[in-house]
Amino acid sequence: MAELSVKTLSRDLDLDILTAGDKKTVEITCVDVNRPGLFLSGFHQHFDRKRVQIIGTAEYSFLMSLTAEERRQALDDLFAIPFPFMVISCNVGPIPHLTDIAQKHGAVVLLSRTRPATRLVADMAVYLNRHLAPMITMHAELLDIYGLDILVTGDSGIGKSEAALELVKRGHRLVADDAVIIKRISETRLVGEAPETIRHMAELRGIGIINVERMYGVSAVIDSKSIDLVVHLEFWDREKDYDRLGMEQDRQDILGISVPLLTVPVHPGRNLAIIMESAARYTRLKQAGYDALDEIRERQEQFKED
Repeated sequence: MAELSVKTLSRDLDLDILTAGDKKTVEITCVDVNRPGLFLSGFHQHFDRKRVQIIGTAEYSFLMSLTAEERRQALDDLFAIPFPFMVISCNVGPIPHLTDIAQKHGAVVLLSRTRPATRLVADMAVYLNRHLAPMITMHAELLDIYGLDILVTGDSGIGKSEAALELVKRGHRLVADDAVIIKRISETRLVGEAPETIRHMAELRGIGIINVERMYGVSAVIDSKSIDLVVHLEFWDREKDYDRLGMEQDRQDILGISVPLLTVPVHPGRNLAIIMESAARYTRLKQAGYDALDEIRERQEQFKED
């Protein structure tokens, strides 16, 4: 369930508030939306009150074909059932009695001035999916490096924030520093963003909180990105056997989705920014079908034949 502010809905979806009664928030429990034409025509079975209702030209045309009393009764029956809110599309004219009846039942009605019903259905589904998606918060950095979205994890003090700022300085983009809100918006896609209170901010020990957008410009930050790769930084352990050839591809499970994982040992003198740029390029090449290890094997075979 998500509880959304009516003002936030209006702002995020570019909608006008026609009526909201005394409601400041609405509760959403379902990502699906509904066109209530069947209900307005009198077929009330199987009506899902959990869905957002959208009025388009079909519903408008039907309502305007009714007598004033029939229209009033159809709308009263609809608004008597508590649903989250209603959105009226841009290509619909004024509907007599609608706002009065909505106010009577304390319903929230919003109006789009730019989108027809089909666009509203698609946009609303995407918006609701984002707000109802399974979610966790991780102590990490999220960066866009060469178009690859990398989640950087590791112990506090290992240098994640310093590496992130060095990457920003090199022209890459910061999504989140220190805390990343991760949502699973589909069966295969994770999206990360910063908590609103610290968006575009970064912490540097000994200096304090800095505003990355103000210091490096709007091109240095981005609000949200998908997660393509996890780079885990850990302090060098001489007793641990690290993969030096890239023969194994580790993965990390986040909200039920398996994400490629690279574990990078860190000790004084290692340039983390270059390592993460290399990790991004390396992953891009593997996605394109190239693997340096395969090339080495081919060279060895060629050497044997010669």
